[in-house]
Amino acid sequence: MGGRMHAMRGGAAAGGAVVLLLALAAAAAVKTSYREVPQDFLAVIEAAEQVFEARNAEAIAPYLAEDYSWLQVTPDGAKEMIRGREATVALLKQFYAGDTWIDSDFERLGMVGNILVQVEEDLVREGGKPVKKVTLNIYEFRDGKRWREWKFYPMGEGPAGNMPAAAPAR
Repeated sequence: MGGRMHAMRGGAAAGGAVVLLLALAAAAAVKTSYREVPQDFLAVIEAAEQVFEARNAEAIAPYLAEDYSWLQVTPDGAKEMIRGREATVALLKQFYAGDTWIDSDFERLGMVGNILVQVEEDLVREGGKPVKKVTLNIYEFRDGKRWREWKFYPMGEGPAGNMPAAAPAR
C-alpha cells in the first residue's frame, strides 16, 4: 500500500506541475489589452477633460508640455495649428469666448505605451444649428503631460464623415 500511496502522491505532484505549466503557458499566450488605459494616465486624461469642458483655459496649462503641439490632419495632410503651452492657453481663451463650440464627448479606444487613441464627438454651431463633428485623436504624452496631439478629420464616405469625399486619384 505504501508504494501505491507514493505513486498517487507522485501522480498528483506531476499533475499539479502539468496544471502549473499549462497556466503559465496560457498566461504567456494572453495578449496585452491595448484597450485598457493605465490608471496613472487615465487620471491625467480625465482631469484635463474636466477642465476643458469647464472652459477653463488656465487650468489646462499644467496638463500640457511646454512645447505642446496640436496638428490637424485632413486629406491635404497634417498642419500644425498651434505650438507651445502659453500659445495654446491663449487660443483656448478665444475659443471659449466664441459661441461655436457647444460640447464634446470622448471615447477612449486604447493606449499603446505613451500614445492614447480616442474618438471625439464635438457638438458645434454651424449656420445657427447644432452639428456633430467626429474626429479620431491621437495624443502622445511625455513626462505625464500632453506633448503632441493629432486630430484626424474623416472624409465623407464613413458614418462619421465630416468632410466631402476626396477627389479621385489621377
